[in-house]
Amino acid sequence: MKAARFVMMATMAFALIGNLSGCGGNNASQTAAPPASETPAAAPAVAPAKMAPVGAAQKAGPFEVALSAALHVGVTKFEATITKNGKPVKNASVTMTTSMPSMGMPGPTADLKPAGAHYEGTAKTGMSGDWDATVSVKAAGASGHAAFRFKVKS
Repeated sequence: MKAARFVMMATMAFALIGNLSGCGGNNASQTAAPPASETPAAAPAVAPAKMAPVGAAQKAGPFEVALSAALHVGVTKFEATITKNGKPVKNASVTMTTSMPSMGMPGPTADLKPAGAHYEGTAKTGMSGDWDATVSVKAAGASGHAAFRFKVKS
């Protein structure tokens, strides 16, 4: 029984390493584009899907952060709405770090950039399961962190 469990765990670990080989670091460092022959001409960078809240809005120091995403395995678009005293926060530095708590593994980090009334960016969720995201906000000399947990389904 112990040997079978070890084999199962080892197989899962190798599968995880294979699936996550591109998502363990900062997406900003992965700037090299693949050769044109490897890139489908009409493929969108992010699979189109409806954005949905990722848990309830959270306090982050003096800010409130609401996180939304079109959750799926692969490159996922995230949107964060940052407010302070009910008003949108502009000119903030917003970073999102992710991890898979059940695997004890860090995930990708994304800088969320201003996009109208919110901030957006992408991160690769390499496999289905429970994920954690921490959104860090710095603006006008103040800072805060908001934590979210979400489930990615395959």
